[in-house]
Amino acid sequence: MSSSRISLLFPCSDIETIFSSIRAMPGQKLSFPARTGILRWMDTFDWQLERHNASLMIHDSRFNSQFILFSPSTTFVSDEPRASTKWVNPGCVKDKALADHLSGLTQRALVPQATTTAAMIKYEFLNSEEMPATTLWLLNLGEIGVCGAILHTKRGHEAFGRRIERRILDVFELQDSTPIATDLFDVVLSMQNRVKKDYQSRFDLTLAPSTESCIAIAKALFGEQQRAVKNSLWIRDHPDPEFLHDLRVAMRRSASLLAVLGPFLAPLDVSWLLTELKKFIGLTSPVRDLENLGKLFRTAALSDSGGTAIGLLRSQISKDVEAAYGQLAQLIPSPRFEHLTASWARLARNALALSLSIPTSGTATGRSSGQVEPMLSPQTRVAVSAPVVLERSAASLLKKTRKARASMSPESLHTLRKQAKTLRYLLEFYESILEPASARQCIAGVKKLQDSLGQHQDSYVQSQLLEKLCSDYGHSRHELQPVFDILKRAQDEAVGDYEREIKHFSGRRMLHAIQCATGSIRK
Repeated sequence: MSSSRISLLFPCSDIETIFSSIRAMPGQKLSFPARTGILRWMDTFDWQLERHNASLMIHDSRFNSQFILFSPSTTFVSDEPRASTKWVNPGCVKDKALADHLSGLTQRALVPQATTTAAMIKYEFLNSEEMPATTLWLLNLGEIGVCGAILHTKRGHEAFGRRIERRILDVFELQDSTPIATDLFDVVLSMQNRVKKDYQSRFDLTLAPSTESCIAIAKALFGEQQRAVKNSLWIRDHPDPEFLHDLRVAMRRSASLLAVLGPFLAPLDVSWLLTELKKFIGLTSPVRDLENLGKLFRTAALSDSGGTAIGLLRSQISKDVEAAYGQLAQLIPSPRFEHLTASWARLARNALALSLSIPTSGTATGRSSGQVEPMLSPQTRVAVSAPVVLERSAASLLKKTRKARASMSPESLHTLRKQAKTLRYLLEFYESILEPASARQCIAGVKKLQDSLGQHQDSYVQSQLLEKLCSDYGHSRHELQPVFDILKRAQDEAVGDYEREIKHFSGRRMLHAIQCATGSIRK
């Protein structure tokens, strides 16, 4: 049986009377005096705490930060030093019990999802055995005129908790205050014109088989452009790898779609936007690589005691990551980035306008692809273009697979990874018009191959980066050999995963699966 948590919300005009009434209730003791400050509701980029039915509040006062973590099994309260940044890394929380529990819920950075000024008091209610069984957090959110009550009861004391809840309701009823049937967090989000999962991005494109290709491409470009703009604003204020990752995905997906589907947008010129997207992808790569190496140092159980080279380099990498985010914030957002996103949206609008143009006869000419089939024009229906595009991309993947098998060089594996990523993006672009089961099977298979190749590429790049940092900071390879060994094992494991997954791409198996997904052939 888990502990229980009840959230109550009341419109309140006389908060001092409420406080006084609760202090007069029997069986309670004041855990700490009222504290004022900023209340932040924290969660990860993809709302992992909410998925675990957990919630983290941080109340920043003038003196310190108080962390309150609610989870299905327990509640943690910890006073922490005032943080220098708005975001929280679970492993860096000072309280070990809280850090361990928080790390068990997520390894990702937590960022403020909603913020408001608040005065907060904590009460503990003692049962007949003089043991604290129920805790009440009473919050006065003055700027929005409500009072919130969060009641947490330990497991096995539910009946006691219900009695305390009834008493709390009686206190508010005496003030003619009726509970608002919503969550405190939701109210604050609503006041800030936001809803939950505002920043959880997922590529979701619904097409009809008769949709014209230019319209489908326009919809995809619009969605990814908005995703990029949204994340670029958060990167400036919240140096979270998840926002950077989502921005990179938006740019990479758009670049891949333009590179392959550019001929469908003739006579529009996509070359400048494609070049600029690749430029910004390249600018974000060093930050990502440095941060991934820093994550390895944090999570690989490496000792940082005694001023060892590992500990020193771990600290230096943390500083380098912070500096790299500062430099990135000068580029994203920036006038050049704003010009990119404006051109991105303009191309999407122009692609949409192509649906109104008169279909041209003859062969359409792409940006750099040479001639394409006469049927592949802006007005080509996606049901017609899907088999051609997907089978062509799958054939290219099979060709690069054979080359990678022959050499097994980092360069050939990286090229294969990029082609796998392109095929996956195309499958997701057409997914809504494909045979569902076959499409999911294809996407899952390509993603597994892509993940194994990604692990290999990441560990290879991190090894090279570590060599450079050793040189820059005057460390010998011998001093950091444990880290190099971890990276070498990661590469070996990735090769094993790759050799297992690549079997699904031998011969015509993947091509056959894609033909089944597009309906070109029957299973």
